[in-house]
Amino acid sequence: MRLNMDKCIGCGYCVDACPFGAIFWNPEVNKPIVCVYCGYCVDFCPHKVLTFEEVKP
Repeated sequence: MRLNMDKCIGCGYCVDACPFGAIFWNPEVNKPIVCVYCGYCVDFCPHKVLTFEEVKP
């Protein structure tokens, strides 16, 4: 999971979309803190802040 924080506007859609309640909002920086890396939230971000990439060892 990658987050492009420069694109994040603080809409909170990722927090609402998380089926595990694993994304938390950091009010100090108005940005999300991720998570368990399931990737479900990626489809809900209208600003393409989140991307899910497979990491090969």
